[in-house]
Amino acid sequence: MQASVRDEHIQREIWNGAVPIEINLAKNESLGCKSTPEAYYLLAQRNGYLALLSDEIKQHFLQFFNEGDIDDDIVWFSYGDAPLKWHFPTGVLFDMFDRQQDIPWKIEAHFKNFPSDQIIDYSLTEALKSHYMNNLKEANYLKGGANSKINLLSKEEQNNLWDGLKESNYDKFWGTHQILSLETKDLRYVPIRILTHDKKIIQDPIYAYNGQDEENTLLDVLQEHAVNYFPKNTDQYDYKVYVHGISPPMETPITWLAYHCCHPDNFLYICIIANS
Repeated sequence: MQASVRDEHIQREIWNGAVPIEINLAKNESLGCKSTPEAYYLLAQRNGYLALLSDEIKQHFLQFFNEGDIDDDIVWFSYGDAPLKWHFPTGVLFDMFDRQQDIPWKIEAHFKNFPSDQIIDYSLTEALKSHYMNNLKEANYLKGGANSKINLLSKEEQNNLWDGLKESNYDKFWGTHQILSLETKDLRYVPIRILTHDKKIIQDPIYAYNGQDEENTLLDVLQEHAVNYFPKNTDQYDYKVYVHGISPPMETPITWLAYHCCHPDNFLYICIIANS
């Protein structure tokens, strides 16, 4: 499916999706501050990464610290007792914790004791870009069995992808990203990451079509690759799914979701959440 036949309106609306966030300094780090830290509020791009916001968040909270109080140059975030894995897009993290009714999303910022055993270090800006490009290459290899399209991108085109993501610039990003498009019939696998209620990650090779040459639906994929959550021979489930904060119809073709709802790294993220 080429970019010219995509529903650009839907794609642009998804790109503009944001999560309202209230960030407070972690309680155990605010005790020695010279003044009471004020919360920081922002609308975070669903498609973006918390790590890309770290500089502005750091600048806000540094004013409350005494000089020399900060151990680490890197800020990290948590929700409850769980460190937030920045390498997942912000909207995916929000959906994983099922906080749609709890807005703004209240998370904590930390400047000490970076949990390197749980979160990837991103102290260097190039580490962020490298992580993104590696994900993009992985997704495109799944789609086409090769990375020739990415390898042929000029330096300017690669920068447009990264800068468009950082700047939330739809036209800059998608103007280059469409070069990576494939027709549905040419898809080898659909790049999908399924994040489960118990924080497991399922990333199996997923076909666009079944053995009868019919397009697989969202339900087909879930019953094949997440059968513990969506068993066959029933239409009553204990779980729901979120894609960009919405629960799409189970009969939605998986290729439609992949083309319209993929994240900038070209993966479609599906969050499985227990029904409340």
